[in-house]
Amino acid sequence: MAKGKTYWRNKCDKLWKQKVKERAGFRCEVCGCTNKQMHAHHLISRSAIFFRHNLENGMCLCASCHRYEYGQKGKFSAHGSPLLFEEWMEKNRPDTFLWWQKNQHAVTAGVTIDYEQVFHALEAA
Repeated sequence: MAKGKTYWRNKCDKLWKQKVKERAGFRCEVCGCTNKQMHAHHLISRSAIFFRHNLENGMCLCASCHRYEYGQKGKFSAHGSPLLFEEWMEKNRPDTFLWWQKNQHAVTAGVTIDYEQVFHALEAA
């Protein structure tokens, strides 16, 4: 029986996360720590399916830099304080910031994705 869209999308999600973390050496790209649980953060929401598995759309972040609310231990985070995260990205990762700025409002409605093809492209990356 052929594998369906959900099967391949889930495989792509798992492989994308692994590739983002590997690319960063399993080190948080904000604070540099390696001793915490690492998350693969989507710069553009994963609901924008055209960018969901694009490796440029990912950063490896520790749980603290990914989810802390602003003010907790004086730290900002991608979700807790997105404007400060954007400012950090512009200063410290200008190429990533420019990619994000260029693509964040792209219209992806109606886009169809072949997740099996995406999976094989990720494997080769």
